[in-house]
Amino acid sequence: MSGSGRRRFADLTIEWDRGDLALDPFGPILPLEVERPPASDHETPADIVIEGRAVSQATPSPAEHGAEPVLYHGSTQCFRRGQELILWDRASTLTIGGDGQHILAHVHASSIEQPFHFSSVTVMMAVLLALRSHGYFHLHAAGARWSDGQTWLVPGESSSGKSTLALSLFAAGASWLSDDALLLRPEREGVEAVGWARPIRMTTATAAAFPHLQPMLVRCAAGSDRDYEVDPREAFSGRALVAGGPPLTLVFPRIAGEPHTRVSELDRAEAFGRILHACAWVASEHLPGRAQQLELLGRLVDTARAFDVAVGSRVLTEPDAVVEVIRQRIG
Repeated sequence: MSGSGRRRFADLTIEWDRGDLALDPFGPILPLEVERPPASDHETPADIVIEGRAVSQATPSPAEHGAEPVLYHGSTQCFRRGQELILWDRASTLTIGGDGQHILAHVHASSIEQPFHFSSVTVMMAVLLALRSHGYFHLHAAGARWSDGQTWLVPGESSSGKSTLALSLFAAGASWLSDDALLLRPEREGVEAVGWARPIRMTTATAAAFPHLQPMLVRCAAGSDRDYEVDPREAFSGRALVAGGPPLTLVFPRIAGEPHTRVSELDRAEAFGRILHACAWVASEHLPGRAQQLELLGRLVDTARAFDVAVGSRVLTEPDAVVEVIRQRIG
């Protein structure tokens, strides 16, 4: 398994090197490449460089060296020291330079005893925090674009029905950006969503709703809260998109306790509250780009229609029919 490489993300290049680490915790969480990077890409410096170094002893809390705690995410804490941000999982530290161009990871062996968790939580946090300095802001959402040019953003927490609905949209013919994470950035006409494309993870019940995917499914890595995953480049070949811009529609899913799916339009205030809930770290005043992120979210809800979608159990038996109901009601 290679421990170094480069990956293209929109107009940025991310480069990583695991150094002397026994496992590579960086490459597995970076987005899939959905288009061939320019030939000149390998000749230019990377926009974000991630370096890994093994340490023999667990690192102490950054607070012992004067760093100030600014946010918590489960067992991972984020500290600020000057312009740097430091993530600490009680054993390893990842230090993000103030310009977001360099991440230095001092990794203790205990952190990668659970590689999926370390990569998908701590390393993912570090990369997303670095991207803020480049004008990209995380949204916990799926993204799909229809042939008529409409881009649907599907924000939601885990177990809200987001991935099942996203799979239904892709199976119904929509092009895909991502099923779980997007990065928002400003563009001339409003807001653009850039897909953080990863294998689509699903439960056994969701997998059963899409029989054509069965030959492509693989078991999720140990530690995942899902059962199977599929590479969207294989499952929905020829329909990958890097980004989707206006016109945008916000579709907020939730699991309904009935067979049928209900759709109702949301006003701006409700949409803004819900989009804040789906954004990472917007409440923290100590992170770079907070004012820009809030302005971007305001622009998004000003220009996008927003809908509450109570997804009925029929989505697990007739996903195409459920998508048609939603499309008819959104118009």
